Amino acid sequence: MPHIELTTDLSNISEQDLDGFFVGWPNKPTPKAHLQQLQVSSRAIIARETGTARIIGVITALTDDVLFG
Repeated sequence: MPHIELTTDLSNISEQDLDGFFVGWPNKPTPKAHLQQLQVSSRAIIARETGTARIIGVITALTDDVLFG
């Protein structure tokens, strides 16, 4: 079973890292649009496989920092 590393640092994420997400979606965003979405989200967490650094998941949240997240 792979080990997973979580990070909020988006500085070393490229469009190529995000290729392959949204499989089966009829109108999926491009990797460029996905990266932009991560960059403007209030919070983003990236899950990477330790050793390969392959991105295996993302979590995003929009919040007003008071009640909603």
